[in-house]
Amino acid sequence: TRFHNERIKKVKRFAEWWPKSGTSDEILSDISNGRENEFKIRENLNKHAPGMGRKVASLFLRMCGYHNVVPLDLWAVRFLEERGIRVIADNHRKGEIGRKDYIEGEKKLSEIAEKHGFTPAGLQLIIYSKGSQWKPLKEHRQESKGLGLWLRQNPYQ
Repeated sequence: TRFHNERIKKVKRFAEWWPKSGTSDEILSDISNGRENEFKIRENLNKHAPGMGRKVASLFLRMCGYHNVVPLDLWAVRFLEERGIRVIADNHRKGEIGRKDYIEGEKKLSEIAEKHGFTPAGLQLIIYSKGSQWKPLKEHRQESKGLGLWLRQNPYQ
């Protein structure tokens, strides 16, 4: 894997930060109150959690049951660009997307998802599973095949 030494350091710093941060209590409280602060929590993670940018914070929150924050990964960016929606990278060498461009790309993906009856995070997961080598568990494959067919048949315009 790329930069495995850096990843180990980031995971260690995050593991040291997490118990002291109060973020787990913030997330549990927000879940109890209807998940109304997911964007605020994501920005706090991005700002304070060591080694966690918007994409990883969005992935983390999706795993916590949040559905409106979007992990804007390579596949989501390509999906948007194939539809004429440009997501500009601030630093092409690192492939990072600036805050303004990330929020704009997330907004566009959310509009497409809403138009077709998906949650934003759900649509991103569909796009990811279609574009990457990731395969769903056996019990979810039939459902996934239907979603892949749906992706091919719907231009989202």
